[in-house]
Amino acid sequence: MRRLLATLRLDMKLQARNRLYVIGVFMAVMLGLMVRFLIPAEHAGRGLTAFFVLGLGGTTFMFGASMLLLEKADRTLQALQTSMITTSDYVGAKVITLTAFAMVESLVVYAIAARGVATNFGWLLLGMAILGAFYTLVGLGLASRFEAVTRFLLPTGTIVAMILQLPFLSLLGVGPTWLWSLIPTMAPLLLLQAAFEPLAGWQWAYAATMSTGMLAGAWWFCRRQFRRWIHLPEGR
Repeated sequence: MRRLLATLRLDMKLQARNRLYVIGVFMAVMLGLMVRFLIPAEHAGRGLTAFFVLGLGGTTFMFGASMLLLEKADRTLQALQTSMITTSDYVGAKVITLTAFAMVESLVVYAIAARGVATNFGWLLLGMAILGAFYTLVGLGLASRFEAVTRFLLPTGTIVAMILQLPFLSLLGVGPTWLWSLIPTMAPLLLLQAAFEPLAGWQWAYAATMSTGMLAGAWWFCRRQFRRWIHLPEGR
């Protein structure tokens, strides 16, 4: 626990130093204004759901991967390899800090754009948390083998991010539902959607099952990639 807390403090300092919080809040305000003025009030719930899916990916997937690569470049990660910080500490801290900040960003968007839409905040926060954690784990796992941000983004990061965000098209009625259900991010999207409108029974079952499986799979994938490319202590 002490190692995790120390890693959390280090992460927050690095994120503040790299202006993640300034950039993130600015992006949230811009997204909130876009939803407020471009989407009619009667469709605000679905508009917010779509922008949460797109915005959370930017903060967690891209920022998490970029931070990992910056820490490689400035040798912060090399220093951690000789410390007692384990893979679980490092990854866990990234998941907590980035997901928490992404949720703050999303709530800023909500505050600007909701316009009084009825909201179940329990499902909203749960969907945000699951989506943020998943994006962070996948982004860290994919970026672990690369040494530069540009090499990660072209084409790996960009293509994967685009595929993971495709389920937002279901909110527009584009394509068959079963097609988007093959992409794991459809599950937290449904939880976000449940904050604004009722779901069918099969949607609840799918969201619960897929959310559990996708987080377990993403955690396994990230740890496996870190063992291969990063070589932090494993701990007990």
